[in-house]
Amino acid sequence: MTGLVWGLTACQSREPQATQPQTTVQAETQAEAKEEQEPQTSEEKGDMPQFNYNITMPTGSMGGSYYTIGTAMSEIFTSNMNGVTISASAANTSDNIAALANGETMIAMAGAPDYVFVMEELPTESQDMDSVGVFNQLVSVIVVKEDSPYYSIDDLVGKKINLGSAGSGQCLFNQALIQAAGHTEKDFNCEYLSQGDASEAFAEGKLDAVFAFISLPASAITQMTATSQCRVLQLDEAFLEKFADEYPYYKLCDVTPEMLPDCGVEETFCSVSQYGELLVTKDADEEFVYWLTRTLFENYDKLIAAAPGASVCTAENAVKNTSFNLHAGAQKYFKEIGLQ
Repeated sequence: MTGLVWGLTACQSREPQATQPQTTVQAETQAEAKEEQEPQTSEEKGDMPQFNYNITMPTGSMGGSYYTIGTAMSEIFTSNMNGVTISASAANTSDNIAALANGETMIAMAGAPDYVFVMEELPTESQDMDSVGVFNQLVSVIVVKEDSPYYSIDDLVGKKINLGSAGSGQCLFNQALIQAAGHTEKDFNCEYLSQGDASEAFAEGKLDAVFAFISLPASAITQMTATSQCRVLQLDEAFLEKFADEYPYYKLCDVTPEMLPDCGVEETFCSVSQYGELLVTKDADEEFVYWLTRTLFENYDKLIAAAPGASVCTAENAVKNTSFNLHAGAQKYFKEIGLQ
Protein backbone atom coordinates (compact mmCIF):
# COMPACT_ATOMS: atom_id res chain seq x y z
CA MET A 1 0.00 0.00 0.00
CA THR A 2 1.11 3.57 -0.55
CA GLY A 3 2.01 5.10 2.82
CA LEU A 4 -0.59 4.27 5.41
CA VAL A 5 -3.68 3.25 3.52
CA TRP A 6 -4.49 5.57 3.96
CA GLY A 7 -11.76 6.04 17.38
CA LEU A 8 -25.24 -4.49 42.64
CA THR A 9 -28.22 -4.24 43.71
CA ALA A 10 -28.10 -4.62 47.53
CA CYS A 11 -30.86 -6.77 49.02
CA GLN A 12 -32.17 -5.92 52.44
CA SER A 13 -33.36 -8.75 54.67
CA ARG A 14 -35.80 -8.32 57.56
CA GLU A 15 -37.63 -10.49 60.03
CA PRO A 16 -41.10 -11.77 59.08
CA GLN A 17 -43.88 -9.50 60.31
CA ALA A 18 -47.55 -10.09 60.85
CA THR A 19 -49.52 -9.05 57.80
CA GLN A 20 -52.12 -6.31 58.03
CA PRO A 21 -55.19 -5.91 55.80
CA GLN A 22 -54.53 -3.60 52.87
CA THR A 23 -56.69 -0.65 52.04
CA THR A 24 -57.71 -0.14 48.41
CA VAL A 25 -55.34 2.83 48.12
CA GLN A 26 -52.42 0.84 49.58
CA ALA A 27 -53.03 -2.04 47.20
CA GLU A 28 -53.20 0.26 44.18
CA THR A 29 -50.06 2.11 45.25
CA GLN A 30 -48.12 -1.12 45.70
CA ALA A 31 -49.37 -2.47 42.37
CA GLU A 32 -48.24 0.71 40.59
CA ALA A 33 -44.83 0.55 42.28
CA LYS A 34 -44.42 -3.09 41.29
CA GLU A 35 -45.38 -2.28 37.71
CA GLU A 36 -42.74 0.49 37.58
CA GLN A 37 -40.02 -1.83 38.92
CA GLU A 38 -40.77 -4.77 36.66
CA PRO A 39 -38.84 -4.91 33.37
CA GLN A 40 -40.75 -4.16 30.23
CA THR A 41 -42.22 -7.17 28.45
CA SER A 42 -41.60 -7.91 24.79
CA GLU A 43 -45.08 -6.63 23.98
CA GLU A 44 -44.34 -3.32 25.77
CA LYS A 45 -41.17 -3.04 23.69
CA GLY A 46 -43.05 -3.18 20.41
CA ASP A 47 -43.29 -6.97 20.18
CA MET A 48 -39.52 -7.28 20.45
CA PRO A 49 -38.59 -10.97 20.73
CA GLN A 50 -36.66 -12.38 23.68
CA PHE A 51 -32.98 -12.59 22.76
CA ASN A 52 -30.13 -14.28 24.59
CA TYR A 53 -26.98 -12.25 23.99
CA ASN A 54 -24.13 -11.26 26.30
CA ILE A 55 -21.71 -9.30 24.13
CA THR A 56 -18.50 -7.38 24.72
CA MET A 57 -18.32 -4.52 22.22
CA PRO A 58 -14.78 -3.21 21.48
CA THR A 59 -14.78 0.57 21.08
CA GLY A 60 -11.73 2.86 21.13
CA SER A 61 -9.01 3.98 23.51
CA MET A 62 -9.91 4.82 27.09
CA GLY A 63 -11.01 8.45 27.36
CA GLY A 64 -11.58 8.81 23.62
CA SER A 65 -14.85 9.52 21.84
CA TYR A 66 -15.43 5.93 20.66
CA TYR A 67 -15.19 4.65 24.24
CA THR A 68 -17.47 7.38 25.60
CA ILE A 69 -20.10 6.85 22.92
CA GLY A 70 -19.77 3.06 23.06
CA THR A 71 -20.38 3.09 26.81
CA ALA A 72 -23.54 5.15 26.34
CA MET A 73 -24.73 2.88 23.49
CA SER A 74 -24.14 -0.30 25.49
CA GLU A 75 -26.27 1.04 28.35
CA ILE A 76 -29.08 1.91 25.92
CA PHE A 77 -29.01 -1.53 24.31
CA THR A 78 -28.89 -3.34 27.65
CA SER A 79 -31.72 -1.27 29.16
CA ASN A 80 -34.05 -1.37 26.16
CA MET A 81 -33.61 -4.80 24.57
CA ASN A 82 -34.99 -8.09 25.86
CA GLY A 83 -32.33 -10.56 26.98
CA VAL A 84 -29.45 -8.44 25.72
CA THR A 85 -26.40 -7.39 27.75
CA ILE A 86 -23.75 -5.40 25.91
CA SER A 87 -20.59 -4.16 27.62
CA ALA A 88 -18.21 -1.63 26.08
CA SER A 89 -14.48 -2.32 26.26
CA ALA A 90 -11.47 -0.15 25.41
CA ALA A 91 -9.66 -1.30 22.27
CA ASN A 92 -7.80 -0.24 19.14
CA THR A 93 -10.05 0.19 16.13
CA SER A 94 -7.79 -1.73 13.76
CA ASP A 95 -7.91 -4.64 16.22
CA ASN A 96 -11.71 -4.34 16.14
CA ILE A 97 -11.73 -5.05 12.42
CA ALA A 98 -9.67 -8.18 12.98
CA ALA A 99 -11.93 -9.25 15.86
CA LEU A 100 -15.01 -9.00 13.62
CA ALA A 101 -13.32 -10.79 10.73
CA ASN A 102 -12.17 -13.59 13.05
CA GLY A 103 -15.55 -13.97 14.73
CA GLU A 104 -14.22 -12.89 18.13
CA THR A 105 -17.06 -10.40 18.56
CA MET A 106 -20.40 -9.69 16.91
CA ILE A 107 -20.36 -5.90 17.32
CA ALA A 108 -17.51 -3.38 17.24
CA MET A 109 -16.66 0.23 16.41
CA ALA A 110 -14.30 1.24 13.62
CA GLY A 111 -14.02 3.37 10.51
CA ALA A 112 -13.35 2.80 6.83
CA PRO A 113 -9.60 3.62 7.09
CA ASP A 114 -9.23 0.97 9.81
CA TYR A 115 -10.84 -1.57 7.51
CA VAL A 116 -8.65 -0.69 4.53
CA PHE A 117 -5.50 -0.74 6.65
CA VAL A 118 -6.22 -4.23 8.02
CA MET A 119 -8.02 -5.94 5.13
CA GLU A 120 -6.41 -4.14 2.16
CA GLU A 121 -9.71 -3.87 0.31
CA LEU A 122 -12.66 -1.52 0.17
CA PRO A 123 -15.26 -1.81 2.97
CA THR A 124 -18.00 -2.47 0.43
CA GLU A 125 -16.09 -5.60 -0.64
CA SER A 126 -16.23 -7.11 2.85
CA GLN A 127 -17.54 -10.63 3.24
CA ASP A 128 -17.25 -10.45 7.02
CA MET A 129 -18.97 -7.31 8.29
CA ASP A 130 -21.64 -4.71 7.57
CA SER A 131 -22.65 -1.41 9.14
CA VAL A 132 -25.57 -0.35 11.30
CA GLY A 133 -24.66 3.27 10.64
CA VAL A 134 -22.32 6.13 11.51
CA PHE A 135 -22.23 7.27 15.11
CA ASN A 136 -19.77 10.15 15.23
CA GLN A 137 -17.48 12.35 13.24
CA LEU A 138 -13.82 12.39 14.25
CA VAL A 139 -12.09 15.71 13.56
CA SER A 140 -8.36 16.39 13.39
CA VAL A 141 -7.25 18.91 16.02
CA ILE A 142 -3.65 19.65 17.03
CA VAL A 143 -3.52 21.28 20.48
CA VAL A 144 -0.53 23.28 21.78
CA LYS A 145 0.04 25.73 24.63
CA GLU A 146 -1.08 29.27 23.80
CA ASP A 147 2.36 30.78 24.47
CA SER A 148 4.26 28.11 22.50
CA PRO A 149 6.19 28.96 19.30
CA TYR A 150 4.45 26.20 17.32
CA TYR A 151 2.22 27.16 14.38
CA SER A 152 2.71 24.25 11.94
CA ILE A 153 3.65 20.59 11.88
CA ASP A 154 7.13 21.64 10.74
CA ASP A 155 7.55 23.68 13.94
CA LEU A 156 7.03 20.53 16.01
CA VAL A 157 9.95 18.57 14.54
CA GLY A 158 12.01 17.18 17.41
CA LYS A 159 9.28 17.93 19.97
CA LYS A 160 7.21 15.63 22.16
CA ILE A 161 3.91 14.88 20.43
CA ASN A 162 1.17 12.32 20.99
CA LEU A 163 -0.20 10.42 18.01
CA GLY A 164 -2.70 8.19 19.85
CA SER A 165 -2.67 4.57 20.95
CA ALA A 166 -0.66 2.38 18.59
CA GLY A 167 -2.97 0.72 16.08
CA SER A 168 -5.89 3.04 16.80
CA GLY A 169 -7.71 4.99 14.12
CA GLN A 170 -6.36 8.17 15.68
CA CYS A 171 -2.78 6.94 15.37
CA LEU A 172 -3.25 5.73 11.79
CA PHE A 173 -4.67 9.09 10.79
CA ASN A 174 -1.89 11.10 12.45
CA GLN A 175 0.82 8.92 10.94
CA ALA A 176 -0.68 9.61 7.52
CA LEU A 177 -0.93 13.34 8.31
CA ILE A 178 2.72 13.79 9.28
CA GLN A 179 3.77 11.69 6.28
CA ALA A 180 1.75 13.96 3.99
CA ALA A 181 3.55 16.91 5.60
CA GLY A 182 6.88 15.41 4.49
CA HIS A 183 7.95 13.83 7.77
CA THR A 184 8.24 10.47 9.48
CA GLU A 185 7.70 9.55 13.12
CA LYS A 186 11.49 9.59 13.58
CA ASP A 187 11.42 13.35 13.06
CA PHE A 188 9.49 13.77 16.33
CA ASN A 189 9.65 12.50 19.89
CA CYS A 190 6.44 10.50 19.57
CA GLU A 191 4.25 9.13 22.32
CA TYR A 192 1.43 6.65 21.75
CA LEU A 193 -0.94 7.39 24.60
CA SER A 194 -4.71 7.03 24.82
CA GLN A 195 -6.56 10.31 24.50
CA GLY A 196 -7.28 10.44 28.24
CA ASP A 197 -3.65 9.80 29.19
CA ALA A 198 -2.46 12.30 26.57
CA SER A 199 -4.68 15.05 28.00
CA GLU A 200 -3.27 14.40 31.45
CA ALA A 201 0.31 14.36 30.16
CA PHE A 202 -0.25 17.62 28.28
CA ALA A 203 -1.70 19.27 31.38
CA GLU A 204 1.39 18.17 33.32
CA GLY A 205 3.72 19.69 30.71
CA LYS A 206 5.00 16.35 29.44
CA LEU A 207 3.86 16.92 25.84
CA ASP A 208 4.39 19.84 23.48
CA ALA A 209 1.41 18.93 21.30
CA VAL A 210 -1.50 16.52 21.19
CA PHE A 211 -2.55 15.32 17.75
CA ALA A 212 -6.18 14.53 18.54
CA PHE A 213 -8.64 12.85 16.17
CA ILE A 214 -11.81 13.18 18.15
CA SER A 215 -15.48 14.10 18.09
CA LEU A 216 -16.18 17.69 19.07
CA PRO A 217 -16.84 19.10 21.57
CA ALA A 218 -14.54 16.78 23.51
CA SER A 219 -14.06 16.30 27.25
CA ALA A 220 -10.45 15.32 26.58
CA ILE A 221 -9.78 18.80 25.18
CA THR A 222 -11.69 20.40 28.04
CA GLN A 223 -9.33 18.55 30.38
CA MET A 224 -6.40 20.29 28.70
CA THR A 225 -7.94 23.76 28.62
CA ALA A 226 -8.96 23.48 32.29
CA THR A 227 -5.32 23.66 33.38
CA SER A 228 -3.60 25.48 30.51
CA GLN A 229 -4.19 28.28 28.04
CA CYS A 230 -4.40 26.43 24.72
CA ARG A 231 -4.78 27.03 21.02
CA VAL A 232 -5.05 24.79 17.97
CA LEU A 233 -2.91 24.71 14.85
CA GLN A 234 -4.84 25.75 11.75
CA LEU A 235 -3.23 23.91 8.85
CA ASP A 236 -3.09 25.25 5.32
CA GLU A 237 -6.31 24.44 3.46
CA ALA A 238 -4.50 23.58 0.22
CA PHE A 239 -2.43 21.02 2.14
CA LEU A 240 -5.57 19.52 3.63
CA GLU A 241 -7.26 19.32 0.23
CA LYS A 242 -4.27 17.44 -1.17
CA PHE A 243 -4.33 15.14 1.86
CA ALA A 244 -8.03 14.36 1.37
CA ASP A 245 -7.41 13.62 -2.31
CA GLU A 246 -4.68 11.13 -1.39
CA TYR A 247 -6.75 9.54 1.39
CA PRO A 248 -10.36 9.76 0.13
CA TYR A 249 -11.90 8.26 3.28
CA TYR A 250 -10.99 11.47 5.07
CA LYS A 251 -13.23 14.45 4.31
CA LEU A 252 -12.73 18.18 4.64
CA CYS A 253 -14.89 19.76 7.31
CA ASP A 254 -15.46 23.11 9.03
CA VAL A 255 -14.59 23.60 12.70
CA THR A 256 -16.49 26.39 14.44
CA PRO A 257 -15.48 28.29 17.60
CA GLU A 258 -18.36 26.59 19.45
CA MET A 259 -16.80 23.20 18.79
CA LEU A 260 -13.54 24.21 20.47
CA PRO A 261 -14.31 26.50 23.41
CA ASP A 262 -11.34 27.99 25.30
CA CYS A 263 -8.92 27.15 22.50
CA GLY A 264 -8.55 30.62 21.05
CA VAL A 265 -10.66 29.82 17.98
CA GLU A 266 -12.38 33.00 16.80
CA GLU A 267 -13.37 32.02 13.27
CA THR A 268 -14.42 28.84 11.49
CA PHE A 269 -11.45 26.99 9.98
CA CYS A 270 -10.89 23.95 7.77
CA SER A 271 -9.84 20.54 9.07
CA VAL A 272 -10.19 16.86 8.14
CA SER A 273 -12.69 14.33 9.50
CA GLN A 274 -13.79 10.70 9.36
CA TYR A 275 -17.01 8.94 10.35
CA GLY A 276 -16.92 6.20 12.96
CA GLU A 277 -19.29 3.30 12.29
CA LEU A 278 -21.07 0.68 14.37
CA LEU A 279 -20.23 -2.60 12.66
CA VAL A 280 -21.72 -6.08 13.00
CA THR A 281 -20.74 -9.41 11.51
CA LYS A 282 -22.44 -10.08 8.20
CA ASP A 283 -23.94 -13.33 9.55
CA ALA A 284 -25.45 -11.66 12.63
CA ASP A 285 -29.14 -12.54 13.05
CA GLU A 286 -31.25 -10.17 10.94
CA GLU A 287 -33.99 -9.78 13.56
CA PHE A 288 -31.44 -8.98 16.26
CA VAL A 289 -29.73 -6.36 14.10
CA TYR A 290 -33.12 -4.86 13.18
CA TRP A 291 -33.95 -4.34 16.86
CA LEU A 292 -30.42 -3.18 17.62
CA THR A 293 -30.73 -0.55 14.88
CA ARG A 294 -34.23 0.50 15.90
CA THR A 295 -33.26 0.76 19.57
CA LEU A 296 -30.23 2.89 18.75
CA PHE A 297 -31.99 5.48 16.60
CA GLU A 298 -35.17 5.62 18.67
CA ASN A 299 -33.05 6.56 21.70
CA TYR A 300 -31.11 9.36 20.01
CA ASP A 301 -31.92 11.92 22.73
CA LYS A 302 -30.64 9.61 25.47
CA LEU A 303 -27.49 8.90 23.49
CA ILE A 304 -26.45 12.49 22.89
CA ALA A 305 -27.37 13.46 26.48
CA ALA A 306 -24.76 10.95 27.64
CA ALA A 307 -22.33 11.46 24.74
CA PRO A 308 -22.75 14.79 22.87
CA GLY A 309 -20.10 13.70 20.37
CA ALA A 310 -22.67 11.30 18.90
CA SER A 311 -24.82 14.09 17.47
CA VAL A 312 -24.37 12.75 13.90
CA CYS A 313 -25.83 9.37 14.94
CA THR A 314 -29.11 9.71 13.03
CA ALA A 315 -30.84 7.30 10.69
CA GLU A 316 -30.48 9.80 7.86
CA ASN A 317 -26.70 10.04 8.33
CA ALA A 318 -26.47 6.26 8.63
CA VAL A 319 -27.89 5.79 5.16
CA LYS A 320 -26.09 8.77 3.62
CA ASN A 321 -22.57 8.52 5.06
CA THR A 322 -21.74 4.87 5.64
CA SER A 323 -18.68 3.54 3.79
CA PHE A 324 -19.74 -0.09 4.32
CA ASN A 325 -22.71 -2.08 3.12
CA LEU A 326 -25.64 -1.79 5.52
CA HIS A 327 -26.63 -5.01 7.28
CA ALA A 328 -29.91 -6.57 6.13
CA GLY A 329 -31.40 -5.99 9.61
CA ALA A 330 -30.47 -2.31 9.47
CA GLN A 331 -31.86 -2.01 5.95
CA LYS A 332 -35.16 -3.47 7.17
CA TYR A 333 -35.45 -0.66 9.73
CA PHE A 334 -34.45 2.09 7.30
CA LYS A 335 -37.02 0.86 4.75
CA GLU A 336 -39.63 0.79 7.49
CA ILE A 337 -39.10 4.50 8.21
CA GLY A 338 -38.93 5.44 4.54
CA LEU A 339 -35.19 6.02 4.08
CA GLN A 340 -34.63 3.24 1.54
